[in-house]
Amino acid sequence: MNIVNIFIKEIKQNIRDKKALTMMMLFPMVLILVLGSALGGVFDKQRSIEEINVLYINKSNNQVAEAFNSFLDKGKDIGIVFYEAENEESALDCIRGIKEQKYSCYIKVSNDKIEVYENKRFNLNSNIVSTILSAFVDRYNLVVEIAKVNPFALKDVAKNNYESYAKVVSLDGERKQRAKDYYAVTMTTLFTLYGALYGAWAMKSEKVMKTGGRLLSSPIESHEIFIGKLLASVIFTFIQMTILVYFSKFVVGAYWGEAIGTVLMLILSETIMSVSFGLGMSFIIKNPNSLQGILNSIIPFVAFLGGAYVPIQQLDNRVLNILANISPLKWINDAAFKVINIGDFSLVSKALMINLGFAGICLITASVLSRREVM
Repeated sequence: MNIVNIFIKEIKQNIRDKKALTMMMLFPMVLILVLGSALGGVFDKQRSIEEINVLYINKSNNQVAEAFNSFLDKGKDIGIVFYEAENEESALDCIRGIKEQKYSCYIKVSNDKIEVYENKRFNLNSNIVSTILSAFVDRYNLVVEIAKVNPFALKDVAKNNYESYAKVVSLDGERKQRAKDYYAVTMTTLFTLYGALYGAWAMKSEKVMKTGGRLLSSPIESHEIFIGKLLASVIFTFIQMTILVYFSKFVVGAYWGEAIGTVLMLILSETIMSVSFGLGMSFIIKNPNSLQGILNSIIPFVAFLGGAYVPIQQLDNRVLNILANISPLKWINDAAFKVINIGDFSLVSKALMINLGFAGICLITASVLSRREVM
């Protein structure tokens, strides 16, 4: 019951903070509208799908080679241009062409595996190829298993003629990601980071308002205070970000894909991480003004590396691309865009583990430092 009372108190306190509400709700809405409109032409030009050039070498046996040739035929039908390497040595030399942006990716086929080397500069193009290739591999494995059990059923499988993955790519190719699609996602994940301020203020507010002593002297355990404030900050921030998502979807017209629930799950995990980070920092940095200043310096830097303001890959800077990997926002945005644009969930688990793992570290730190500390 004490946790519920603390939770309600924090929610009411956050609702009364009009300045914070304006920053977390109105400001990102305006940014999505302005950036989506002002950078529409330039951004759409940058994000348009260029010709997809794929280098490959096929070292498989006749059965696998024949199946892979059908994949090549279907790829050509939807506009992918394939270049076959004469031998493995020349293929390795041609990998330089990937670095020089001549090819979107390099596919190496053997009897037991298929290896794909991607050029991150052509992230969307290589994702398209990977999606088709995954569908091809799944279909091939299905055919092999069916042939073992009931060879006569193969004629029913053949009727599909790869329609499923061909449809995926053609639809993706028609719908280019617009500026408002991009900034709807990145502004949402950016302002979710500012949930750290809610987490930090949740603990420092008692000291600033000089109510910490009375709270600790009341029949409430310190862990109940901690949990109540944590839950209130997480839920309040997540509700705001959910409103922002649906505002951008229905008012701005941004595209959030067919699996918006998964994207919201990513945002929830980021919210937990951000609030936990703010809580942890509140016990490390004692001065409230210094704490706010440091958080307001860290967040824009992390956001820049995560591609909040501009797609970091478009800058074509190797150092920045390496540094971007330290930003949790980079993994969140990458996972979200893959889910939204091509229905690829491969990065979701990694993003969730990064967010929740970092949140766990921050909460453990905060818990250790908060041992009946006078607020």
